[in-house]
Amino acid sequence: MIQKENLSDVELYDMGIERSVLSILIQDPSFMGEVDRWELKPQMFYVEIHQIIYNAIISLYRERGAVDSQLIASKLSSIGV
Repeated sequence: MIQKENLSDVELYDMGIERSVLSILIQDPSFMGEVDRWELKPQMFYVEIHQIIYNAIISLYRERGAVDSQLIASKLSSIGV
């Protein structure tokens, strides 16, 4: 059992949830409006590549109003990822 005083040593993240959030935003960009409501920030993703992908999604949505896997791959390629 985790003791309360040791809770700060526990990493509280779920890679599956992070992937699910990114997948939803890619598959159904209509959820982008929810992102503002959730106040979702890149640093809320534990995995660094998820932060980078999320930034690419947000950037594309703001620039083009559209997001799809090909646009994201192109954006990531343009920044050297």
